[in-house]
Amino acid sequence: MHGRRRVRPGVAGRRSLRRLAAVREVLIRAPTELAQIAVYAYVDEMTHDEIARIVGCSRRQIGNLLERLRAWVREEEEGLGCEAP
Repeated sequence: MHGRRRVRPGVAGRRSLRRLAAVREVLIRAPTELAQIAVYAYVDEMTHDEIARIVGCSRRQIGNLLERLRAWVREEEEGLGCEAP
């Protein structure tokens, strides 16, 4: 690779990579509808209104789905012996 230098991740970079891997794993295991809403909300940083227009439901329903996702993640963490946030 001419002119490019490979950078090794520092401690913060490794934490970010571990967190990204954990998020990816959660999205893989999550129910499809919840994973889709999560990507729109947390990755694409869309508002509840924007997501509601895309998926064809109310803004309130998006909030309910995100709360359901958070509850699902807490249950998954408890099942794995992890602390819930």
